[in-house]
Amino acid sequence: MGDLVEGVILKTTPFGLFVELDKDIHGLAHISELSEKTAANLGELCKPGETMKFKIVSIEPQEHRLGLSLKSLKEGSKTEKKIESKELVEDVETKEE
Repeated sequence: MGDLVEGVILKTTPFGLFVELDKDIHGLAHISELSEKTAANLGELCKPGETMKFKIVSIEPQEHRLGLSLKSLKEGSKTEKKIESKELVEDVETKEE
């Protein structure tokens, strides 16, 4: 879990996106994992055939389910930027002393 993957949108539904990671592996990006804002029309976010990056948020091998997220991907990049900014500030403060 937590890995970044790229997949092709197969189908949009009222509850999320079906995504093909490869010929044998498909996942679901539930609507709650797509955006902080409620997506009224998934067609505005993406279209079938489009390739997008996702973060794996759950793996349930017994049920053959793979949960994907766009929201976590965006949150992760914000967290990484905050950590990088903090490290830069600490590094500058250390050099000034």
